[in-house]
Amino acid sequence: IAGDEIPRTSLKVWLDPGVSECYPGSGTTAYDLSGNGNNGAMSNAGLGTAVPGVFEFQSSYTMDIPNLGSSFGQNDFSMCIWVNVDVYDDGALLLCGHTTNSYGIDWVGSGEEVRFGVRDSSSSYIANLTGLQTNEWMFFAGVHNSGTDVRLYVADSTQGYDSPSMIEATSATGLSGLSTTEVLQVGGSSRLGGSSDDQLDGSVGSISVYEKELSAAEVNQIYQVQRARYDV
Repeated sequence: IAGDEIPRTSLKVWLDPGVSECYPGSGTTAYDLSGNGNNGAMSNAGLGTAVPGVFEFQSSYTMDIPNLGSSFGQNDFSMCIWVNVDVYDDGALLLCGHTTNSYGIDWVGSGEEVRFGVRDSSSSYIANLTGLQTNEWMFFAGVHNSGTDVRLYVADSTQGYDSPSMIEATSATGLSGLSTTEVLQVGGSSRLGGSSDDQLDGSVGSISVYEKELSAAEVNQIYQVQRARYDV
């Protein structure tokens, strides 16, 4: 399950449906394994029950993770997530906000595209990858250095499964403070582009959020200790 094998310093949220202490297979709460009490509130009690060990998202299902703290999003942070997509639609994967002062990972359905970035009232800094596939497990990690850049790491069939590839680093200097009031939403309809579209159709595995800039070695460490569970 990789509990003690993933980096624990500055771990803000860890939700893993493969751990019964996080999700016992019923109910609407995903319990935060990081010890910070940042539990996920699911919109449908059926989430995660048909396929053990994953959160299932179908159309209107979402998960909200509140209470990340008044400073989260304004400084360095990182997000890692496993996902298997049935159909690509525009919407959130792991995203806080959708207009100004938003940040996180979202989808653009027209190009089978994943994006990670930050957006304030005047600037948008986004790293992206197009041409993703359906019906396969993918690992995404987004890293935000508040004074330098945003970086997107991907492991999937297009980039290879040996280790996550750093797809793009986009300058993010001069960005003002990001939202501290919005919940962090999984599978929602919000987008970094400021619109609200569709929800996720697919499955989500382990989610980890850090209040620091993960190194490339730490991103790889998280990936390597979890990949066997997703048969990649």
